[in-house]
Amino acid sequence: MPIYEYHCDECGVRYEKLVFNTSAPPPPCPSCGSEKVEKLVSVPGACGSGDNIASAGFSGGGGCGGSGFG
Repeated sequence: MPIYEYHCDECGVRYEKLVFNTSAPPPPCPSCGSEKVEKLVSVPGACGSGDNIASAGFSGGGGCGGSGFG
């Protein structure tokens, strides 16, 4: 069951939703209720040792817990 990120075209809110049925239409915006939403492409998180992440070109060290975005 993947978690997808969406952007509302009406009010601009970004939100995430756990999707049980990937063939279902996107969930409406939790802020304004609009169904004019766009599924965003997200980068998967990296979790592991610092050496593996650094050699792959990621910064911030190893481990999990931080999003790496700020």
